[in-house]
Amino acid sequence: MFGEKKDIFLKIFSVIFNFFLFFFRKESKQKPIKIWPGLNKIRDFILFLLNEGPCFRKNVCPANHIGFFVQSGAANVVPPKICVNNNLALGTVMNNAGSGINIVVVNGKSGDVMKTDHFNMYSGSVEPLIEFLKGVETGSVVLMAVYDEGSTKLNEEARTLISDLGSSTIHSLGYRDNWVFVGGKGTTGKSNFEKVNDDSKNKYDNWPEMVEVEGCVPKYVE
Repeated sequence: MFGEKKDIFLKIFSVIFNFFLFFFRKESKQKPIKIWPGLNKIRDFILFLLNEGPCFRKNVCPANHIGFFVQSGAANVVPPKICVNNNLALGTVMNNAGSGINIVVVNGKSGDVMKTDHFNMYSGSVEPLIEFLKGVETGSVVLMAVYDEGSTKLNEEARTLISDLGSSTIHSLGYRDNWVFVGGKGTTGKSNFEKVNDDSKNKYDNWPEMVEVEGCVPKYVE
């Protein structure tokens, strides 16, 4: 019950906070929003308590399954969050979230987090992302979340590598789309755990709404 109330409060906070951004930020489409420092302190404190602390939404999964919760970023203000087995695997407090595509790789047999990274797809290069994806071992569970902008530098090779993990929408992912995805290396078929924002519901100066997925996936069996 507390977890559900926390998620509702966080979404309300995101909307209110971005309402203030509309009035305080300097006009810029690509640069990070610059606002009164006091608002940043308030934001960071609330995110620490609500968004970046323990994963309050507790998944109860069957035996031999891996539980997860993946939340995209909100605009270029609220970073994404990825929880694995009710433990925070990626987020601001852990200093491993950033603009672009955020990734957590989990050992599909044990459920242990193997590595995390983020790749700037606006001003960075796609090559490190491609190298990272090629290095994912068979049997791994791969969780992804976009923060800010995650499509500009994506080329066909990178999109195909993500599609091979089970994504159905990566080939159509566009500018500033919010996207979350959970797939696997060596699996067949498309993932049931993927979501992209609905452009008709864009908010806060036409930024897309936050999206999220949660659930359980079976552990990998050779």
